Amino acid sequence: MGHEVTVITLDWEVLAPNVHGVVQGEGFRQATYGAATVHYLKTPKAIEDTWPGKMGIIRNWAQGNFEGNAGKAYYALFRNHMRSLLQREKHDLLIGVFSPHHHLKLCYELHQEFGISYHLDFRDLWSNRIAMEGYSPSPVEKVQDAFIRKHWKKWLDSAERFSITSEPWRNYLNQFTSTEGVVVRNGFEPDEFEEVPPVAFDRFTVAYTGSIYLSQRLELFLEGFALFCEKHPTAQVLFLGSEVASKGGDPTARHTDLHALVSAYLDEQNFTITPRQPREQALGTMLGANVLLFCAIAELSGWYSGKFLEYLGSGTPILLCPPDHDVLIEAISQTKSGFIASTPKDVVSQLNRIKDGDIPQQDENAVKAYSREAQIRECFL
Repeated sequence: MGHEVTVITLDWEVLAPNVHGVVQGEGFRQATYGAATVHYLKTPKAIEDTWPGKMGIIRNWAQGNFEGNAGKAYYALFRNHMRSLLQREKHDLLIGVFSPHHHLKLCYELHQEFGISYHLDFRDLWSNRIAMEGYSPSPVEKVQDAFIRKHWKKWLDSAERFSITSEPWRNYLNQFTSTEGVVVRNGFEPDEFEEVPPVAFDRFTVAYTGSIYLSQRLELFLEGFALFCEKHPTAQVLFLGSEVASKGGDPTARHTDLHALVSAYLDEQNFTITPRQPREQALGTMLGANVLLFCAIAELSGWYSGKFLEYLGSGTPILLCPPDHDVLIEAISQTKSGFIASTPKDVVSQLNRIKDGDIPQQDENAVKAYSREAQIRECFL
């Protein structure tokens, strides 16, 4: 038996130029894709992305509002539309996806009003830092964490079940709710790789795509790669789309001067750093490189990065350096998709193996289990 799905989302095509400053017409537009109907909501007026004062923030947290005035306005928009929809049409189940928080809150309140069952899906925890070993929150974070935990418990306790991206994170939520949880990873789309040609590199290339974060400890790889280049002076590491201008001091902040960091270890001819590139270029790079570098956050348990899952889908060997202590090591082992390096000497040893063609045969069936289709089938079909 098939499923008829109605998706409620913002009209991102209209909002794209300026998410918080577009004046739009009232109502929504509707489109149909196979068995799915999509309602694209339009805000009736410009939404100001502001926060109240300190006491106002605490009051909002106490009420389960964690996204400021803009979040409250979007919540009201979704709530009004959903109430109208449920009054005129029968639906069997609601699915609320975090983030934002108000998707979870809305499912709970519509359940209270209409008696409809709901499923909550979490692509992340409210802050991945809470899953880090030795997490030491500031006084403000302690207060916010307590409010979020209180509201998530309420919203989860009435849910039919919930899904989240890893077993360690499911276990974390089950510390404060008895609702059944299932693991549904983000996954990858195999078809995307079939539509792009691999980039042709003329020398041994290690590739990394996307932002580099301070907590990923890139230095370990760089020290090992510098040693590798002593014997293989034409080798290069390509950081595609890693050149960023954002600032931040928290443990997940991006490197703002990656060139200075890398050049402290490598000669200019051994590395390339580019600004953000079109997605097709990133996919082609994954296909054409000799090996793909992924730097886990060793202290962070249960983190399946979307980038790592795309790497799996490419079929190119992965060098996990540094490794985590659970899910990524397990994925590499199950799929036979790569190599693990915990020290600079490990980096040299593993890159030599790859250059010499000593690469294990990837387990394609195990890899397919990490695709989006396989994840959804396991959860809902």
